[in-house]
Amino acid sequence: MANPPHGGVLKDLIERDRPLHDKLLKEAQGLFSVVLNERQLCDLELIITGGFSPLEGFMSEADYNSVVVNSRLASGVLWTIPIYLDVDQSVVGAGKVAVGARVALRDPRDDAILAILTVSDVYQPDRKREAELVYGADDVAHPSVHYLHNIAKSHFVGGSLQAIDRPLHYDYVENRNTPAEVRALFRKLNWTRVVAFQTRNPMHRAHRELTVRAARSRRCNILIHPVVGLTKPGDIDHYTRVRVYKAILPKYPQGMAQLSLLPLAMRMGGPREAVWHAIIRKNYGCTHFIVGRDHAGPGKNSQGKDFYGPYDAQYLVEKFKSELDIEVVPFMMVAYIPESDEYVPENELEPGTKTLNISGTELRKRLKTGAPLPEWFTYPEVATILRSSHPQRSKQGFTVFLTGLYASGKEAVAQALQVSLNQQGQRPTTLLLGETIRSELSQELGFTKHERDINVQRIGFVASELTKCGGAVIAAPIAPYESARKNVKELVGKYGGFFLIHVATPLEECIARDRVGQYEKAKKGLIKGFTGIDDPYEAPVNPDLKVDISKTPVSQIVHEIILLLEKEGYIANLALSFLQAEAFASLVPISSTFVKDRFIYLNGEFHFSAFLNGTEDADALHKFFTWQTDKVFDLIPYFNVIDESEFTEPSSLSSSPGQPLKSKKLTVLYRQWDIETLQVLVPFTASMRSGGTGRIGVVILLYAGNSKWVFHNVIEPKDFEQFCVGWFESVEEAKLKFESNCNTLKKVEIGLEEDGEYWDSYDMIGQNVHMDKKNNSGEVQDDGDDDYWGSY
Repeated sequence: MANPPHGGVLKDLIERDRPLHDKLLKEAQGLFSVVLNERQLCDLELIITGGFSPLEGFMSEADYNSVVVNSRLASGVLWTIPIYLDVDQSVVGAGKVAVGARVALRDPRDDAILAILTVSDVYQPDRKREAELVYGADDVAHPSVHYLHNIAKSHFVGGSLQAIDRPLHYDYVENRNTPAEVRALFRKLNWTRVVAFQTRNPMHRAHRELTVRAARSRRCNILIHPVVGLTKPGDIDHYTRVRVYKAILPKYPQGMAQLSLLPLAMRMGGPREAVWHAIIRKNYGCTHFIVGRDHAGPGKNSQGKDFYGPYDAQYLVEKFKSELDIEVVPFMMVAYIPESDEYVPENELEPGTKTLNISGTELRKRLKTGAPLPEWFTYPEVATILRSSHPQRSKQGFTVFLTGLYASGKEAVAQALQVSLNQQGQRPTTLLLGETIRSELSQELGFTKHERDINVQRIGFVASELTKCGGAVIAAPIAPYESARKNVKELVGKYGGFFLIHVATPLEECIARDRVGQYEKAKKGLIKGFTGIDDPYEAPVNPDLKVDISKTPVSQIVHEIILLLEKEGYIANLALSFLQAEAFASLVPISSTFVKDRFIYLNGEFHFSAFLNGTEDADALHKFFTWQTDKVFDLIPYFNVIDESEFTEPSSLSSSPGQPLKSKKLTVLYRQWDIETLQVLVPFTASMRSGGTGRIGVVILLYAGNSKWVFHNVIEPKDFEQFCVGWFESVEEAKLKFESNCNTLKKVEIGLEEDGEYWDSYDMIGQNVHMDKKNNSGEVQDDGDDDYWGSY
């Protein structure tokens, strides 16, 4: 039997008021209307469907104050989060919203009338008190405190609701169930014990494991009940998450789990929110509820510390256990053990057990760069969905936003950059020049600060939409105000890269470059509000690149912007052809199988390249292809990108460095790599310095198992001392540089074997790697002691 609702009765206002539907709708059409925002819409839907039982409307002042101070309604019933309707001073002052008034509430998406509110209270809250008592601190770094101080309107309104219609949804309709519908589903399935799992993130193997363990330990079925209303800013969108939940559902034992979506606007209120979530799941009929570590936590406060302790939520829920009438199941973190290929609760691990984990931060990083998502971490179906919705940076859109004075040269840079990007052909590129936008989108605007901000906001909107679709945007307005530029960055940054380029050409040079004579007219007072003359230009505080066209030619500025885009991974270096990450997963634990060929992990892709030392090695390159061709073909089953008939062996290799040797889908690059090139291609080498040697060594990343990547430098024994002298002061400095530029390393050892061969060992997180450079056998094996070894 399903759990009784909180307060004893499910307050399903839709069903209660169904007989009055037509009468209420007709009345509402003649009433003053309040258009809800997204948070209010979520609250309204859960009030009128019973998800917020025992509430039957927005809180009165007495209920609000009681909840803030005592975590209870004025009636004494447990309730921890204030639910209010905030409205503007103007409607209160005009008497539109006053005690006793009836007000229609409308959906902001389609203007549909959803309910009528009979106003019982209009009050102004103590916002500081709510922030401190409900959310723990009056700190706008908390999203709900930010809403309270910066978004919520001046007056709070309380009163009872009469329901007309539920908000209409067009996505995942089959999974959007009201509390009454979920309870009916439980009855149909004969589920009497149900544990609810709350989530706002994609689910992976660990989530499946912990929910199954929770269900089996409590002899329950599972309701996967993710939030699809408002969550934490920066969370993965609900469309992607629901596709993930649907993909993971078949991984559960037959008949164990069901999926239903919750239209909740989360407050990220930590402990108080955990109690609130338990109450909501009780209203949906669940008997058990999983409370996680740092449940509903918003992250760091303004001082860089967590708002709540990791187990504060569990402690508070336990405190109210007798009143909640829903059994709380503590979220037990599980860890993956590679030796046994299983997940085990952390409190059951034996001391010293090797485990693997990918944090949320690491996951987001891998999605951005295209790094592999190993199968021990997530299911292939889930990885495919995440990569489709969140492509790596080389496939994401971006906006280059050039700002500067009139005639600073930003238009010339923008046009040259467009040509360069079009030449590469990786994305469609759109040019948004200031004059073009003024004539096409902002003809009615003048040049006051407000109108200038509107113009820049329109540019930002267009840029964000194009960026969202994967395009490249080059915008070049004057954009004189820092606040407007910041708003554009926030708008575009939701969907892709944003690069602010300050074209800081001095005013005197801009005046000299002004062939039309606009500056001269402004000086004479013929043009008012001219930036740089009688209107200010606020120089960017922290641009991504600052250039001066009077000192640097346009071609060099464009080159620097291209290098910046390459460095951040938004455009790929076309000299290297790529091999997909999934192919590498099928390969050996270490990615280099013989000495002369190398694989580079760059921008989420695997690049095959032969690194040589200059024109003097042309003959060596030819010999390499002669005796290594069969080994290249040995890799074909793993890569599936070429076949023997498509491979063209170069007939002559006397060309200059940089000449690519191409097959149909495989490019082998022959060139001398200088330090500038390496700084662009491989960020880890940025701290190295040039000089001293013509043989710079080979920079690669080795796949060393467990989805860990090692920064590795392959050095011929006879070149090792010369390498250290050329790049570092000593071997010890080399070790320090390697350690500081690779965050997966704990230590680096480089030594000399008795047989005269150098070796290097990398002690990584969860994995040791020992490379012994002995011969060209190309063997890579697990020798049984958890260390991979490779002989060359």
